Amino acid sequence: MKKIIESSSSEEDIIVFLNNIDIKDKEESELINIVNLLYEHSKYNACIHFINLSLDYFKNNYYEVVFILTKCLIEIKDFKRAGEILKEELSMPYIPYKYEELFISLVAEINANTNEQAKPSALTKEEITSILLLSDNYDSILQVIIELDSLNTRNYLSEIAEFFLRDNIKNFFKVMLVDVLRKQMVNHEFKYDNNGNIYKINPIESSDLLTTSSYLEVETLLRENLAIKHPDIYEVARQLLVLYLSYKWPLTLEEDEHSKIAHAIHYYLKDLYSLDLSDVALEEIYGNETSQIKGFIACIEKAGSL
Repeated sequence: MKKIIESSSSEEDIIVFLNNIDIKDKEESELINIVNLLYEHSKYNACIHFINLSLDYFKNNYYEVVFILTKCLIEIKDFKRAGEILKEELSMPYIPYKYEELFISLVAEINANTNEQAKPSALTKEEITSILLLSDNYDSILQVIIELDSLNTRNYLSEIAEFFLRDNIKNFFKVMLVDVLRKQMVNHEFKYDNNGNIYKINPIESSDLLTTSSYLEVETLLRENLAIKHPDIYEVARQLLVLYLSYKWPLTLEEDEHSKIAHAIHYYLKDLYSLDLSDVALEEIYGNETSQIKGFIACIEKAGSL
């Protein structure tokens, strides 16, 4: 495949070759290698064509492939289609944090290239207010948070205060909005409802979840025990950790809970991905009994059900 891509100057010839590949019989690792080769050799149209043929066969590399697809579309200046794909992905209730940031950066790149002042489907102030106060549609809520990242949130403090007190909103979205406020250095005390418990929070005094000791220490345990053998599952583990910490926020883990939550995430993914790993082996790795992590597993399931 590499020789064909490197030796052929015609993308049409490459596309003909790609059409003859029996995709369903290929390992996912082989498919992602083809995508990467096409992109690295600037065969953007062929890469787009192959991704369109094979996207349904990507399980562990789905977001990476969508990222490459939109990069290719931007390279050939098909900004409309790239924007539509990004809008659809960013409206999903769950997206890995790493790729959420990458996709938002691509939206900004599209806007810069098309001289647009707002992200796709920019909302009016009235629409933002209505969604913050009334909507229970997570697609709309996510869109508002993305919009607020490029606006002055100080113009919406009363609406945001009410949003934080709504008890029908997943905590993950509230934490996302706190991150936006922190980046804008908002120094304002809010009341914050998490599962009926009311806390007082000030965004400027809060920490990014990815810099907290709870995240860093648990992530280290997951990396040491998942990253080498199962890099794709490790990425899912990191996102589950973010969802779990968001579910608990503004509470943080106690130090003796770090190994338990890492154990629980690994246990949950072991069953989800049918890993060949016994409960006893996990107990030895993390130093806990399986019975000690059942409550954490239940919380992970709730946190991940966005």
